[in-house]
Amino acid sequence: MTTEQTLPVPFAAGGGEAAHSAESVAEAHVLEAPSRVSAVFRNIALREQNLLRLLFKAFTLIIILGLMLTVSLVGNFIQAQRTGTVVLLDKTTGVAVSVNNRDFGSTPAGALVPDRPGENEMKTAAQTFLNSVYRIDPVAKVRLKEAVAGVKMMTPLSAVKYGSWIEENQVWNTQIAQSQEASWTVKPENVKVESRTPIVVSVYGEQKLKKLVGGAVTIETKQIVVPVTLMADPEGRTERNFFTGFNVDAFGPEKVLSSTSEPQESFTVKTQPAQQ
Repeated sequence: MTTEQTLPVPFAAGGGEAAHSAESVAEAHVLEAPSRVSAVFRNIALREQNLLRLLFKAFTLIIILGLMLTVSLVGNFIQAQRTGTVVLLDKTTGVAVSVNNRDFGSTPAGALVPDRPGENEMKTAAQTFLNSVYRIDPVAKVRLKEAVAGVKMMTPLSAVKYGSWIEENQVWNTQIAQSQEASWTVKPENVKVESRTPIVVSVYGEQKLKKLVGGAVTIETKQIVVPVTLMADPEGRTERNFFTGFNVDAFGPEKVLSSTSEPQESFTVKTQPAQQ
């Protein structure tokens, strides 16, 4: 009998190692699978936590805003129902113009209006400034105080120029040396806003100037037209601009329509002759 020997298949020579490697890879995948699943769930859990925190913050903010709105509505309702404690009365008519800062209308002598400086404030600013220029108080301290108030109404650069002009021409020293005293009269209809770009207010007034020159007192009367250029004050209504909301940028040149000068009558004492 012939004995046949069966040789192993070719891959059988290295088959043991290959099979072992495949089993190792499969085992590694099996071991890694739970960790991957755990990471996915951990990421989902973190996202859910962040979302919950965001929703909690949004809900808290909504509650706070709701409480603030409720308090505001209740406060407004109480203010609307309360009786008047602060009342603005027009003394000429006795009518209440405002109660607790609520507008109740107007009267011929007064009204509550939005704060928008207009022509009336422009005219007031021009007149107030020219009062400091043409009206001369006989008391030196009062005169100086009024003049300084006028300078403060001007824009910074114009105030410097005007102050230099006063100093160079010795205006205040001359007024004091001559004991000057002057009145300045302006009728309301003689104040007009000529232009708005720039703002120019024309003022027509009369100055009566009394002064002492060479030992004699004279009185000068002038009819003058003066243009005043204004600018809106960036600070709004302040004490410096007399709450008009405007500053003076320039004034003049003045136009003298008429001028008269006459000596003041001297005072004489009449005496009676002595009786014999």
